[in-house]
Amino acid sequence: MGKNLKEAVKMLEDSQRRTEEENG
Repeated sequence: MGKNLKEAVKMLEDSQRRTEEENG
């Protein structure tokens, strides 16, 4: 479960970073 949580957090941060780049 811990491993899954880390994967989810990584994906969330990745998508957040991508959104920030798109917004400039």
